[in-house]
Amino acid sequence: MANTIIQIKRSSTTTVPTSGTLTASEPAYSYLSEKLFIGTSDGSGVIAIGGKFYVDLSNTIFNAANAAFLTANTGFASSNLIFDAANAAFLNSNVSFDAANAAFLNSNVGFNAANAAFLNSNSAYNSANAGQLTANTAYDAANAAFLNSNVGFNAANSAYVTANSAFDDSNTRLSTSGGTVTGDVSIVGDLVISGNTYVVDSETLRVSDPLIYLAGNNYVSDIVDIGFVANYVNSTGQNVHTGVYRDHSTKEYYIFQEYSEEPINNHIDPNGNNFTLAVLNADIRTTNLILSGTNTTVWIRSSYDAANASFAAANGAFLNSNVAYNAANAGLLTANVAYNAANAAFLNSNSAYDSANAAQLTANTAYDKANTANVNAGNASFLTVGTIPSGRVTGDYSGITGLGTIVSGTWNADIVQVQYGGTGRSSFTQNGILYGNTSGPINITSAGTEGQVLQADASGVPQFGMLDGGNF
Repeated sequence: MANTIIQIKRSSTTTVPTSGTLTASEPAYSYLSEKLFIGTSDGSGVIAIGGKFYVDLSNTIFNAANAAFLTANTGFASSNLIFDAANAAFLNSNVSFDAANAAFLNSNVGFNAANAAFLNSNSAYNSANAGQLTANTAYDAANAAFLNSNVGFNAANSAYVTANSAFDDSNTRLSTSGGTVTGDVSIVGDLVISGNTYVVDSETLRVSDPLIYLAGNNYVSDIVDIGFVANYVNSTGQNVHTGVYRDHSTKEYYIFQEYSEEPINNHIDPNGNNFTLAVLNADIRTTNLILSGTNTTVWIRSSYDAANASFAAANGAFLNSNVAYNAANAGLLTANVAYNAANAAFLNSNSAYDSANAAQLTANTAYDKANTANVNAGNASFLTVGTIPSGRVTGDYSGITGLGTIVSGTWNADIVQVQYGGTGRSSFTQNGILYGNTSGPINITSAGTEGQVLQADASGVPQFGMLDGGNF
């Protein structure tokens, strides 16, 4: 048995399926954008869930992260070189210090020898004094060497501190290609950000500027919508948008909700994407109120004036009608007395006429029924119950509506139609499937081939075929 081929909906010319063309969880793939989509839970939108585009994007991000890691490693190696140089300078300063210390020890030996000579003989005072002067000179030289070694030590120490500072600075400095600051940052001066997207991911945004200035670069034209947009989840669980904005084409402001798409290219379509006007609860004070294209302020004022004039006229007419009403009422009372007397006489006359008329109708009805019975007596079409003896009924009859059973014989008449319990057909396609056709003859599908399944076309007509989602 051959395998059934299942093809999902696909397209080589469209980047994203149009909202509403995918039912809930129905898949579709675009070879143009290299993305896989499914329909949203309510079938009104589409969601990108995968595809070659995202695989390539993941590889690009990995390569960028790897390059940043290599750059950081290079900076670390440079810092190590600086540290080694500072360490070498420190070792050299130690050598200088040891040499100075040795000279100092030697000067001490000379000093001790001179002191011994002074103690041994006062007569050698002059010689000892000269030796003392020599020892003092050697001491000064040793002291100078000690001071020089201290200068070298301080220089080496300074180089070590500088190297450490450079190492720490290289570890904390942001790369020119980007980076992340994990702690708090305080900026005293101005902060200028160049780019197309500025993202603030925080729970509280506090701005001291009392006026928010939008579309600051919109000086030479009026081709973008201006306002603010917020995101929320509606009652069906869908991420939608609400906000206030000025439409650049109509030059009018809108308060909206339920907008199902991200505002692409700074544009919100008031005629699509489930755009719905939101309710504004506010007191309105205006000199012009436009409703359905009409200045209702003028209309309301005109209606008010007309109503006042009508009220005054109606009031005058009411007073006049009251006078006429009182006069007519007096005449009506007099006419009523005469009317009642005439009405009583008319009712008595009508009663006699109705009695005579009823007798005539009764006689006419009896006459008509007797005539009808006489005609129907010789016509089997008017037999509604009972048994018709063999050979009694001849001719064509279409009005038989009762119940009965044909127990024998061969049906040689026309095909029995659907409304009379038949199929309306004399033959059927081999291996075809029967399906309804309202009150017409029952339809039959063509026979399927191996691997095909029964499915319906756009009009609901059943047919055999492979599972194919089609194109979009």
